Amino acid sequence: MAHALSSVRFGSRESGEPIPQPHRIELIDGKHSDAALCASPAAGQPRSALSRRLGERGIHDLDEFLILCNPGARRHTIKHTGRDVIRLLIIGFGNPLRSDDGFGWYVAQELARTIKHPGIRVIAAHQLMPEMADEARRAQQVVFIDAARDGNPGTVKCTTIKPDQAPVNFSHHLSPAAILRLTADLYDQRPAAQLLTVTGERFELGESMSPSVTAALPQVMAQIRSLVEEITEESESSSRRH
Repeated sequence: MAHALSSVRFGSRESGEPIPQPHRIELIDGKHSDAALCASPAAGQPRSALSRRLGERGIHDLDEFLILCNPGARRHTIKHTGRDVIRLLIIGFGNPLRSDDGFGWYVAQELARTIKHPGIRVIAAHQLMPEMADEARRAQQVVFIDAARDGNPGTVKCTTIKPDQAPVNFSHHLSPAAILRLTADLYDQRPAAQLLTVTGERFELGESMSPSVTAALPQVMAQIRSLVEEITEESESSSRRH
């Protein structure tokens, strides 16, 4: 894997060709802590119909957002059931046409291709969308993966995050904390969540990542896979007990 990641390009596309749409692993199941992840060594994406409607109507209030999504719903009434639960939701986001900004998107693409565990869902996206709160509400743990702009290029950082304290402003790009705020306010769910970042070096137009960010990829992949292995071992142990 390290050799395969030593030289990364997002793939060439002709001018005007649409950017690939987010890929998902639609798989479901149980529970896990964040210890393994943090202890271990988008412009360019078309907005969804829901996001367009939010922008056109100038929605800034969560009650209005809930009614727009589902006129019959009420805040704090939507609960997930056991069969609905996702043990780990991974959301990697960024613009693959902006050099290092595409880091999270690329990592999620790789994870979606290789992770086959039935309790893990992976989403690769060019930016965070309001609809992701509906995914997060089913999760025991959410890991966001992104490129950071501050710090020394290539630095890997894992941070525990909480729901944003400020009201969600739909006229701006959503942050991971804003997604958690929506998840809490709309569904009364508060999954454990971490933000895993690599500090980028280049963010100009381009389809390849800088050497410092490329060199950090094996470490990030290893952290995620360590978490996945622990979930797998727990599942196998639980199956043997039953």
